[in-house]
Amino acid sequence: MNKKNNYLYDDGFKLVGRVCVDSGQLMIIDPCYLRDWKHGDYNCDSNVEGTASNNYEEACFKTLSEEKCGDVLGGLGFVFSSGYGDGTYNVYVRYFKNLIGEVRIVLINDDIENEEEEETDFWGDRNKEEEEFDCTNEEEGV
Repeated sequence: MNKKNNYLYDDGFKLVGRVCVDSGQLMIIDPCYLRDWKHGDYNCDSNVEGTASNNYEEACFKTLSEEKCGDVLGGLGFVFSSGYGDGTYNVYVRYFKNLIGEVRIVLINDDIENEEEEETDFWGDRNKEEEEFDCTNEEEGV
């Protein structure tokens, strides 16, 4: 990682985990509201906002819109496109008086964007830090 992108280390943010993306989108929501989540598939033929038959389809409508983000479940959650799509993204936090004050998920890294002259394995190098991380959880069969 070059010096230009050292904000990940010099402004108090600490790597605390990773999030896996398989639908090209992420959502921020209080887990207690997931009990209201209506499961289903995304039907690309009905991509008209306001006509979603389930909440996953509602989320897809938002992330495929011009803004690439929006609220879901009547404002109880917020969904956004995950940069270049599927993969594993590092999660950083900055603490304030022993409480989490900020969360940062790096979706597009300046180092990757500035390496146009060099050929890189984008998907493999996007968020390499301490170790490789596998999105599958074999113990739980996910």
